Amino acid sequence: MNYEIVELPARTVVGPTVRASNNSPEEGAVIGQLWQRFMGEGMDRAIPETRVEPYGCFGLYYDYDMGDMSYKMLVGCETDADAPEGMEAQAIAAGRYAKIAIRGGDCVASVQKAWEDIWADEELTAQRAFTVDFEAYLPGEDMSCADIDVFVALK
Repeated sequence: MNYEIVELPARTVVGPTVRASNNSPEEGAVIGQLWQRFMGEGMDRAIPETRVEPYGCFGLYYDYDMGDMSYKMLVGCETDADAPEGMEAQAIAAGRYAKIAIRGGDCVASVQKAWEDIWADEELTAQRAFTVDFEAYLPGEDMSCADIDVFVALK
């Protein structure tokens, strides 16, 4: 798997959350419904003082429970403002991350494939911190041909 090691600054992302599990056949539907809710209900516009450079929105994975392979997911935007009602704020710590760049990919299929590759890469898995991993979506309208960076927190 191709990735580069990068140092990232701290940031805070605000948005709705859901708990999902790698062991559940419903995992894809749960994640899809969260994204649909976020975009379809205009939640991105309800988050105050959002920053859209360099990334327009984020999908965060955190609060991992390796016992049942579950995690919390947040879909949101970067801001320093307080979370509106019905949303949460999650900090992403400054530090070392493995960056997997997806260019011109379908936002669902390419991201799913990237995560499959991440979980299958034993060398990368051994380095993972399992704190906050995330997808960062560069601004753009065409989700069938999106530019996305996936960041995996490292020890």
